[in-house]
Amino acid sequence: MTVCALLEPILGLTEPIWFTNFNKGLHNNKSTWNVTIAKWQKDWGELPQGMALRKANRETLCTGQLLYAEIINWAEALNRAGHNLPGEALFKSLKAQTAELQALQWGNKNRWSLDLSQPKVMGIVNVTKDSFSGDGTTVEKAIAQGLRMAEEGADILDIGGESTRPGADKVSLEQELAQVIPVVEALAQKLTIPISIDTSKAEVMTASLKAGAAIINDVTALRGLGKGDSANNSLKLLADSDCPIILMHMQGKPATMQKAPSYDNVMVEVYSFLAQRIEFCTANGIAEERIIVDPGIGFGKTVEHNRTLMTQQRILRGLGVPVLLGLSRKSIVGHLSGESRPDHRDNSSNLLAALGYFAGANIFRVHDVKGACEALKVAKGWFKGMESAP
Repeated sequence: MTVCALLEPILGLTEPIWFTNFNKGLHNNKSTWNVTIAKWQKDWGELPQGMALRKANRETLCTGQLLYAEIINWAEALNRAGHNLPGEALFKSLKAQTAELQALQWGNKNRWSLDLSQPKVMGIVNVTKDSFSGDGTTVEKAIAQGLRMAEEGADILDIGGESTRPGADKVSLEQELAQVIPVVEALAQKLTIPISIDTSKAEVMTASLKAGAAIINDVTALRGLGKGDSANNSLKLLADSDCPIILMHMQGKPATMQKAPSYDNVMVEVYSFLAQRIEFCTANGIAEERIIVDPGIGFGKTVEHNRTLMTQQRILRGLGVPVLLGLSRKSIVGHLSGESRPDHRDNSSNLLAALGYFAGANIFRVHDVKGACEALKVAKGWFKGMESAP
């Protein structure tokens, strides 16, 4: 069972939107999405005033608006009535929504550490010729770019050798290895911040970890692993290592994902997908404490889908893991700003990153490291100042 409370995002208003997904364990069968109000009341008791059941994506949902105290009262009432499963799930979700994440530490003698109570900036280094954002570069220039980003304050560098823009050309395994491994090796030797490898290929993950990469960032959320010898070997390597793994949501494939993206409820479906991928990881020996999730802004989503995910992303905190937001220079930024050139969208991207911090994101994947660090510093000071104000 997964349950999540969605707090009002940008301004931190007092009245949260409450959202639950009871797709597991409600009646121990596969037709739980047909649950009626009468069946709900029989099994779990009366719904609080203002709540209602609905179905989306073959899942039973309970939606409405409740104050934090009202959710606590409901959870306590469920526990008193002997319905401990939903009651405890409510408490767990609320705790995850409001808790500050602890430092993520890993590597030999905790070589790397990310204090996730503070916003973290991930600098994008694309070693490609067809990046949508106009920042693709050669191996030599990528190394220099990574060093500059580290000086500007990047907490992580994310190295990618294959564009995932809509309609992008496929890159062979040999070509991707030739593009990213020299960059990973050079930056891992020269810098003390962790290097992330942005890839969905099992062989590239394996080679990058051996070359000094410390984080795996997979836009397919490891769906390519578990099939074939190389994938199985990489899955075991990930299980045996302690590196963080970023799981991203994407509807469809990069070549076709933007043709006709469609959701019954984009937030519910993204949440459910990521919850399932976390379950896949834990079932294969990858600890939940190592997982970071990314809602996948722009990956199989319309502008309105992206806006919904941006404003409602705090729901992902109910998964109990850090949230990464990658919107830098993307189409939603151009739609909102009117700027047609991706490489001219940094200021607008940094503004949305700051708003994303208010909405619960922890890590921000950006092209303009210096500008993003400044924007997030202001956002943190503003937000923390409001929290401590009388």
